[in-house]
Amino acid sequence: MLSVIGKNASNDWQPEDRATTETWLILGASANTTYSNADINQDTKVDSSDFDILKTDFLKLTANLTNPRSDINSDGQCTVKDLGIMMSGWK
Repeated sequence: MLSVIGKNASNDWQPEDRATTETWLILGASANTTYSNADINQDTKVDSSDFDILKTDFLKLTANLTNPRSDINSDGQCTVKDLGIMMSGWK
Protein backbone atom coordinates (compact mmCIF):
# COMPACT_ATOMS: atom_id res chain seq x y z
CA MET A 1 0.00 0.00 0.00
CA LEU A 2 1.30 3.42 -0.95
CA SER A 3 0.27 6.57 0.88
CA VAL A 4 1.44 10.16 0.63
CA ILE A 5 1.60 12.67 3.46
CA GLY A 6 2.65 16.31 3.47
CA LYS A 7 3.27 19.06 5.97
CA ASN A 8 0.70 21.68 6.93
CA ALA A 9 1.37 25.35 7.77
CA SER A 10 2.34 24.31 11.33
CA ASN A 11 4.92 21.92 9.87
CA ASP A 12 2.95 18.87 11.08
CA TRP A 13 2.55 15.81 8.87
CA GLN A 14 -0.96 15.50 7.40
CA PRO A 15 -2.70 13.28 4.84
CA GLU A 16 -2.13 14.46 1.28
CA ASP A 17 -5.53 16.15 0.98
CA ARG A 18 -4.86 18.37 4.04
CA ALA A 19 -1.20 19.22 3.44
CA THR A 20 -0.42 22.81 2.51
CA THR A 21 3.29 22.77 1.66
CA GLU A 22 5.42 21.09 -0.96
CA THR A 23 7.16 18.79 1.54
CA TRP A 24 5.98 15.26 0.86
CA LEU A 25 6.75 11.80 2.17
CA ILE A 26 5.74 8.61 0.44
CA LEU A 27 5.02 5.74 2.79
CA GLY A 28 5.09 2.15 1.68
CA ALA A 29 7.04 2.72 -1.53
CA SER A 30 9.68 0.11 -2.24
CA ALA A 31 13.24 1.13 -2.89
CA ASN A 32 12.67 0.04 -6.50
CA THR A 33 9.76 2.41 -7.12
CA THR A 34 10.36 4.58 -10.16
CA TYR A 35 8.42 7.72 -10.97
CA SER A 36 7.75 9.67 -14.12
CA ASN A 37 9.74 12.92 -14.25
CA ALA A 38 6.37 14.69 -14.48
CA ASP A 39 5.22 13.07 -11.22
CA ILE A 40 6.54 15.99 -9.18
CA ASN A 41 5.15 14.85 -5.83
CA GLN A 42 6.06 11.23 -6.61
CA ASP A 43 2.69 9.70 -5.73
CA THR A 44 2.88 7.40 -8.81
CA LYS A 45 0.45 9.47 -10.92
CA VAL A 46 0.68 12.69 -12.91
CA ASP A 47 -2.37 14.72 -11.95
CA SER A 48 -3.67 18.02 -10.61
CA SER A 49 -1.50 17.77 -7.48
CA ASP A 50 1.60 17.85 -9.67
CA PHE A 51 0.12 20.66 -11.74
CA ASP A 52 -0.48 22.73 -8.59
CA ILE A 53 3.17 22.37 -7.63
CA LEU A 54 4.29 23.32 -11.15
CA LYS A 55 2.00 26.40 -11.09
CA THR A 56 3.72 27.60 -7.92
CA ASP A 57 7.11 27.40 -9.62
CA PHE A 58 6.13 28.53 -13.12
CA LEU A 59 8.66 30.91 -14.75
CA LYS A 60 11.08 30.68 -11.83
CA LEU A 61 14.74 29.76 -12.18
CA THR A 62 15.77 26.41 -10.70
CA ALA A 63 17.53 28.06 -7.73
CA ASN A 64 14.24 29.71 -6.72
CA LEU A 65 11.88 26.75 -7.14
CA THR A 66 9.70 25.62 -4.24
CA ASN A 67 10.14 22.06 -5.54
CA PRO A 68 13.23 21.41 -7.72
CA ARG A 69 11.32 18.66 -9.57
CA SER A 70 9.23 21.39 -11.23
CA ASP A 71 12.09 21.85 -13.71
CA ILE A 72 11.15 18.56 -15.37
CA ASN A 73 13.53 18.89 -18.33
CA SER A 74 16.41 20.27 -16.21
CA ASP A 75 16.98 23.33 -18.39
CA GLY A 76 17.35 25.70 -15.42
CA GLN A 77 13.81 27.04 -15.11
CA CYS A 78 10.17 25.95 -14.93
CA THR A 79 8.57 26.86 -18.26
CA VAL A 80 5.90 25.86 -20.74
CA LYS A 81 8.26 23.08 -21.88
CA ASP A 82 7.96 21.49 -18.44
CA LEU A 83 4.20 21.92 -18.58
CA GLY A 84 4.14 20.14 -21.95
CA ILE A 85 6.12 17.23 -20.55
CA MET A 86 3.71 17.02 -17.62
CA MET A 87 0.65 17.08 -19.86
CA SER A 88 2.07 14.26 -21.99
CA GLY A 89 2.05 12.02 -18.89
CA TRP A 90 -1.30 13.22 -17.49
CA LYS A 91 -3.61 10.52 -16.12
